Amino acid sequence: MVDALTSYGVRCFGPTKSGAQIEADKDYAKKFMNKYQIPTARHKSFTDAAAAKEFINNAPFPALVVKAAGLAAGKGVVVAASKEEACEAVDEMLTESKFGAAGQVVVIEELLDGEEVSVSVHSSYWITVTCRI
Repeated sequence: MVDALTSYGVRCFGPTKSGAQIEADKDYAKKFMNKYQIPTARHKSFTDAAAAKEFINNAPFPALVVKAAGLAAGKGVVVAASKEEACEAVDEMLTESKFGAAGQVVVIEELLDGEEVSVSVHSSYWITVTCRI
């Protein structure tokens, strides 16, 4: 929407299509974080269920999270209690296509322990407002 409005000279607030990709595609976001050395959980992305399950069974970390790379209405993340549960999640996403196109790529990552914090920063020239969400 922002790209279209901007092309007509309409000033607006929001992410561009390329900016929104960081939120919409977890595989893209992980590659972006790696490229710019932004700290993130250890991870690997897969399109093949057998390769994903092999990784899970040999994972160098004790707890795993399996994520559909695309947008899955808030349902595409499984915090696995076991390697078996992680493998089941991979099958649901890659083999059974539970999330359609959103699950064609899965990201398997190390579970990080701690509190999650989201922060939104709004700025206009010299004024900056930080909001904890």
